[in-house]
Amino acid sequence: MKALSELVIAPANMQSTRMDDVFEIIDGRSRPYTINKDHSLRNATFVDTSYKIPGGGLISTAEDLARFSIALESNTLLNAEITKLMWASQTTTDGKPTGYGYGWDVKQQNGILWVEHTGRQPGSSSILLLLPSRGFAVSIMSNTDNMNITPIAKTTGQCVLEHWGCEAINNELFSKAWSDSFRMMSSVAACPGAVLQAICQPIPNRRAAPKEASP
Repeated sequence: MKALSELVIAPANMQSTRMDDVFEIIDGRSRPYTINKDHSLRNATFVDTSYKIPGGGLISTAEDLARFSIALESNTLLNAEITKLMWASQTTTDGKPTGYGYGWDVKQQNGILWVEHTGRQPGSSSILLLLPSRGFAVSIMSNTDNMNITPIAKTTGQCVLEHWGCEAINNELFSKAWSDSFRMMSSVAACPGAVLQAICQPIPNRRAAPKEASP
């Protein structure tokens, strides 16, 4: 954990990321839920995740996942060459791409690289999706273990690509993406009591500067 803190958490300025401790009272930690077949909620199955530390067993926030994506895209954690290698699809022995890099799902869609990693355990679901060529990332965390949050991230990413360079990426645009996503999963989104936290994060200094008006 010391190495993780020094090499990743601190350089990425992930202020709310720490080891989980199921027996400790941790301020701000969400209660974990499971969604039943009738869409009601119940407490998630108890699990002590300390056995996964430091490869897992952490608690964090969507904001910190966004900070992690910024650190990756800005080459704060790894240099550009290693990051490119990490996000390159591996191949099978007969040369076919696997769609998986070093710890990341990767795919090319219309010539654009999509990179994502998801996580799930009793009482939580998460996704971090990056569009490296656009300097954009979507991070989503939910305190339920069977909420399909991937369509939200992918719809938001697709919405960004469709409008990139055509108009400002603004709150109205993101509202449309989220509206479309929630219609796709309305039966889940309608469940009361669950917390869904998401951050849509443009990477600083990666987008083109706005043009100044002519005098």
